[in-house]
Parts: sequence; C-alpha cells; structure tokens
Amino acid sequence: MNFSQPLAISILLLAVAGAEPIFEDGFESGLNWTVTKTNDGRARATSDYVPAAGAAHLVLDDSSDDAVFSVVETSVDLDLTDKRNVALAFMAKSLGNEAHAPPAGNFTTTRNYDGVAISCDGGVTWRSVQSLATVGPDWTAFSVPLDSSVTALGGSYGPGFRIRFSAYDNSAAPLDGIAIDSVSVTADVDRRITVELPGTVAEGSGPHIGYVSLNLVQATPVTLALSAGSTALTVPASVTIGAGDLWASFEFNAPEDSLVTLSRSVMVNASATGFSIMPGSVVVTDNETANATLTLPTPLQEGNLPSNNATLGISPPPAIPITFTLTASPAAELTIPATVTLPAGQSQVAFTARATNDTRIDGDIAVSLRRP
Repeated sequence: MNFSQPLAISILLLAVAGAEPIFEDGFESGLNWTVTKTNDGRARATSDYVPAAGAAHLVLDDSSDDAVFSVVETSVDLDLTDKRNVALAFMAKSLGNEAHAPPAGNFTTTRNYDGVAISCDGGVTWRSVQSLATVGPDWTAFSVPLDSSVTALGGSYGPGFRIRFSAYDNSAAPLDGIAIDSVSVTADVDRRITVELPGTVAEGSGPHIGYVSLNLVQATPVTLALSAGSTALTVPASVTIGAGDLWASFEFNAPEDSLVTLSRSVMVNASATGFSIMPGSVVVTDNETANATLTLPTPLQEGNLPSNNATLGISPPPAIPITFTLTASPAAELTIPATVTLPAGQSQVAFTARATNDTRIDGDIAVSLRRP
C-alpha cells in the first residue's frame, strides 16, 4: 500500500441525544497520554500514515524489527463522577498488525493483546471493551458504550476511571502496528435522587420524616412522585425540591392494621423525568402478638423415612407469608429443612423431620428443634 497518497475518508459522526462531550483528542498537539511499554514498544503522534482527520494520529508499534514482541500502551485518566451513558468513539486501522486478541472478562496483569480496555480503580483491574486484533487496513469508526463494562467491573464512574489503548508487536509500522485517531468520550450528566428513611418505625406510629436529596443542584424546582411498596406505610403523593436546593423532607406514617405481619422491610420509591432514583427502605415492626408452635413426633427412629410428620403453627394466622429458619441441636442427629414458610392466612404448615441414620450405636439421643 502506498501511504504517501492522499486518502479520501468518509467519517460517520454518531450523535447521542443529550450527550455532552467529555474528552476529545486528535493528537494534533502531540501525544499527551501516559505511555507504558515493554522491550521496544513505541507510541508516537505522527502524520506518517495518513491521519483520519487533521494532520496527526497515534501509532502503536515496535521500534525494532526482530523476533521479540513488545507491549505498548497509551492511557488517559478521566474524572467521570456523576456521569452515565458514557460512550467512547475513535478511528482505528491496521498498519500490518498481527492479531493478538484481548482477554475475556476482568483481568489485572495481561498485557499482550491488541485492543482497548477500561479500569475504574486507577489501573488495577481492567476489562476489554473493544478488540483491535482484526481491525482492517482502512480507517474504521468505533463507538463503544461503556456503562455495561463498568457494571461488569463492579465499579463506578469517578476520578479513578482510565482508558487504555494497547498493541502487541514485534516490528515497526507499516509492517506491524495499529493507528488511532479522533478519540472522544461523551456522557450524560447522571442527575440522581436518593430517598432516605429512618432504619425502623413501629406500626401505628407517625408522622415520621423522610428525605429526598439530589446529587447536583438544579436551576428549577424538581417535583417527585412518591410511592410505598406496601400498605404498611402511607406517603404523600409528591414532594418538591426547590430550585437551588439539594434536598427536601416529607412526612410518612406507619398505620395500625391489626394484622400479624411481624417485622418487614418496606421500600419507598420516587420518580421524576430525567432522573435516576435510589429508593429507600424502612423496617416496620409489628405490634400484634403472635404465638408460634412446633410439633414433632416422638420418638423418631433412625432408618425410618416419614413424610410431613411435623408441623409449625402460628396464632392468629399471619396476613403475609412468613418464613421461619429451623435449627436442631445436636444438628447432625436430625434432618430438617433449613426454612419453612407459612402462607398468608394459614395457621399451620407441615414439614418432614427424620432421624439421621449415622450407622453408629449411640443410644437414644434427645434433640431439640427451635425457630430462631
């Protein structure tokens, strides 16, 4: 291929509604990224191989033509706090590149590949977001959404976010290498609202105070619709955070219901157009008295295989399903389910309890069963 001839390129610009430009680099002012390498790895901003746009582009290759492969990496750190729908766009082409595919999944030390990876923890753990192992000799436009990869990393957008372009070569371009140009990052501002509630409230009590808070001040009032996950709480239909404010409070109640529900966690959610919501939850403690009983056959004989021979009951019957955890002591002598669930409106449920056949002569053993 004659690299000295002008090349006409049609670049497709991908516009994302509402996305804001966060970072752009066409390498017109040189290479201002962090470069790491092994052996003869080389990164440079140059005009040698017909840039996709402007007068320069990035080339990743090996400075020596030999049998020794070298890693070369260029990285840039970005503070993406309060960002979402992040997308990386760039142009790339092969300069005689030999294919070395990036690893699958998350990794920490692997470096011998051709591709683009991101890190959320300042470069400790990485995940490949785009392979460049088989990129062709003509400029190709890439647009890579990053949110799902950040989730897979178990991280979040913040000051420790890093993007890295990598190549693994043993010759100089145009015999081996990759060219990169027109790198950009776009994102939406993550306008986030958090619902905050006290940890515990008692049934039949109130009013209590909850809060809704913004992560970023807004120039106009924000009205949120509120909803509770069950009738155990009553919340107002809406609450408004004033312009220039970061939070607002609201009152809620835990009404008396005269039903056996025990303690249960209730979620309070909010909604507002253009905002992501982090709902809150509160434990509502029951003020009704309920008596639970366990009934077991006695004695139980090793080797016998009874079925549904034990019962768990509660009075009065619960208004919601209630799951009990069962434990035996000594645990090895009795085979029982780990949990038993009593359906709503039902006063008793059967389960199976069997003496464990341990093939030992150990005489009669007293075993206690309880529900923590």
